Amino acid sequence: MADTADASSAALSSGAATALLDVTAQRTSGLLDELLSVGALRKVGTDHYRYTGQLRRLACRSAVQELPEAARDEALDRLLTWYLARGRQMHALRCPGDRMLHDLVRVPSAGPLPLAKDHPQALAAWADETPHLLAVVRRAAIRTPGIVRQAADLLLLAQVTADSGALSAAYEPAARTVAARAARDGDAQAEGRARVVLAEAYLMLGKCAEAEPEARRAEQLADRSGDPLTRFRAPYARGIIALHQRRYDAAERHLIAAWKRCTERDELGEAAALGALARLWAATGNSNEAVLFAERSVALHRRVGRDSPQLAHGRYALAEALSAAGRPAEALRELSQALPLFKEDRQRLWAGRTRCRMAEAMVALIRPGEAVTAAEDAAKRLLVPGGERWRADALTALGHAETALGRKRGAQAHWREALAVHEAFGTPEARELSALLRDKSASPTAGARRPGVSRAADAARTGTALRDLTAAVRTLTDQLRLHTADEEPGLGPPGLPDRLHHLDAIEAELTDTLADFAHTPRPPRADLRRLRTALESLTSPRSLHTPSAAIAEAASAVRELGRRIAP
Repeated sequence: MADTADASSAALSSGAATALLDVTAQRTSGLLDELLSVGALRKVGTDHYRYTGQLRRLACRSAVQELPEAARDEALDRLLTWYLARGRQMHALRCPGDRMLHDLVRVPSAGPLPLAKDHPQALAAWADETPHLLAVVRRAAIRTPGIVRQAADLLLLAQVTADSGALSAAYEPAARTVAARAARDGDAQAEGRARVVLAEAYLMLGKCAEAEPEARRAEQLADRSGDPLTRFRAPYARGIIALHQRRYDAAERHLIAAWKRCTERDELGEAAALGALARLWAATGNSNEAVLFAERSVALHRRVGRDSPQLAHGRYALAEALSAAGRPAEALRELSQALPLFKEDRQRLWAGRTRCRMAEAMVALIRPGEAVTAAEDAAKRLLVPGGERWRADALTALGHAETALGRKRGAQAHWREALAVHEAFGTPEARELSALLRDKSASPTAGARRPGVSRAADAARTGTALRDLTAAVRTLTDQLRLHTADEEPGLGPPGLPDRLHHLDAIEAELTDTLADFAHTPRPPRADLRRLRTALESLTSPRSLHTPSAAIAEAASAVRELGRRIAP
């Protein structure tokens, strides 16, 4: 138990502890009570436990010295098996009819599991498990390569809880570490699955430039391994990426390939592909085909998925098609039905994007006052670490609503803030916003001083930088541990244990800062300049002697992100 705690400061549930220790639930309860009584553990929430003070590192050292490596690997295997069983239970409840469970690794009986009484309650419990789960996935991928397939499949099951906020900073390095280990082991299936979830994680954040190479590599690995799951999801992800980048010919090619690969075996996959094609036809002006494809997508979702949260994506696609067809009232109706499904499923970014679409429909219906309210709500929902790209769309919609109310100065302020984000992300929308601002007579002339960004915009930028830096530090530490795991003892970079100790301390501080920011967006209380100085010292090319290109790349990313949070 102490050994897995070394991977993360996240709390461990009693169910996970039972699996880890390979004892009965009654015995685990007694042991946990005993540790609580002597102050070694403290209870967090209803059923989670965390080491107190410095006891975590002391217990970890004892575990390393007293437990054989084989015993620790067996414990990790049991823990991953338990998490896989929980994840399968959650997915079956959340997405009835989804074929994905048939493609995942089989797990033996993991002992008694908590009963999932309803979807929201089960999802809340699964979200509570995710921080420790992701930390264990990273630890297992580094130390126990034989279970890399279980780790890759666990990433697929944990994906629903990692859509935004602080958890996305843990999900990304976990996927990177599993992909790196699978590549070292030559496991094309595990690497393909890890890379496709990494591409989807980047896509969720609006980072298309980072998502495309991962999805392309996943598609290559799928062809090599013949994995049916990745053979659908990789081209599907590439199609959505191309759609966002407005490379419509490429989007059509990838999405039709994805559609063909699921029509005979996966009706929910077919529904997703039809919805994506509907969004493509809507974007290219083929509105009649868009509506037909989207309606078929919704019908499949309802027939196979029995109104699962995935139906929300079908309704969102139908709303885009209806808007393109000049039917904003019907689009608004579909969005109003999709929103509660996204909220119930804890898909925060999609809920914010749905409110943004509702604002656009309200502007088309000449209801600017309601549009302003909806766009402001969208911008507020998207003020989370990782939501900055989609918040820019909400600001654009807010600008159009303000314009309809005659508030041109306020509209231009929103558009300027949105433009800065789109330029940073390299999106096609940047050109449109630039042209929109140039066309307005009241827009600033060349050389005129622009007003400063709002506090909310500054907070959004800070949240994104904190998220990205936290993920980069975790990726660097994992790459260092992976590299040294393959080396002979004593042949790693000089001073590596001390460097890893300092990086772990910085990671813990960044994790706490990010969690605090996610709860209440505000200037971080941590001394970011001090963290930047420490990171530059730990990652400078002169002090980090290693032949690994991956480590050098990760260290460079950490240095650059450190400069962004503390200029």
